[in-house]
Amino acid sequence: MRDKSTISIAQFNSLSTSGQDQVLSLANICKHGHPVVGIIWTNSIPLTLNGNEAGLFPLASRINHSCVPNTVHSWDEERGELRTHVIRDIQDGEEITSYYPSSVAEYALRQGHFWKFHGFRCACTLCLLPLAEREASDNRIRRIIVLEQSLDLAWQHRRHCTPKGAQLKLVGTLLDLYREEGIADWRPMQALIRGSTLATEMHSDRRATILAERAYKMSIDLRGHDHSQTKQMGGRVIRMKQCLDEWGGYGAVERRPAEMTDGNVDNWLYHRSGPDVDLWGCTEEQRTMQYGR
Repeated sequence: MRDKSTISIAQFNSLSTSGQDQVLSLANICKHGHPVVGIIWTNSIPLTLNGNEAGLFPLASRINHSCVPNTVHSWDEERGELRTHVIRDIQDGEEITSYYPSSVAEYALRQGHFWKFHGFRCACTLCLLPLAEREASDNRIRRIIVLEQSLDLAWQHRRHCTPKGAQLKLVGTLLDLYREEGIADWRPMQALIRGSTLATEMHSDRRATILAERAYKMSIDLRGHDHSQTKQMGGRVIRMKQCLDEWGGYGAVERRPAEMTDGNVDNWLYHRSGPDVDLWGCTEEQRTMQYGR
């Protein structure tokens, strides 16, 4: 079986002369090895959320990094195309940027990653914050990481995890932290999708529909209304609304009261009035014995 480097070189050799010239014009931070492999390593853009697939693009690969990017990439498998969407206002003369790593990290870890894998020290607005503000940001990021890991672990063992309301509450907390930290990429959308699934499992169809619609609107912003996954999400929202209109859905007692203010709606939506219970429904000692953490 050929390794990835051999495959990459073979793919490069299959390109036209102009295509090869476009690849060779990209930056290469790797001082050793085949230059094509170094260029791919330096400029590849992940095509999936888990980063298992990546691609090289003559224009998008030139976009520089920022920890508070103004664009996000999305891959449309159905069309075979990479899209770059604006996620915040871009001022005249401002550079177009994207976020390179696949996960969030505090300042010191980010800088170490960029230097080791990309050969630069980040000087974006987040990394240049005054020390007190940067430490506050690091604290939020550390909390985000812990909560994401807790929710992921609970999600993997959902049959043993009680109750779903505790996980939904955690989704709401994560969304608050994303908003405070200015994270507007796929992470909040994924949290909304997970929240919708949890609400469905709680037989709270109205909650599930509202969360699914919020995720759908985020997908439009991040991927475009005609992206294959956006269209799938839109179809699901339509079906959920039809079920509510025809049958009223389950969990009628949890329907949104008409007199709720916007703030109270989120309190209801993310089950914030519920008790602060352990996600696992067991003691820390029992959880450690059963799941190893």
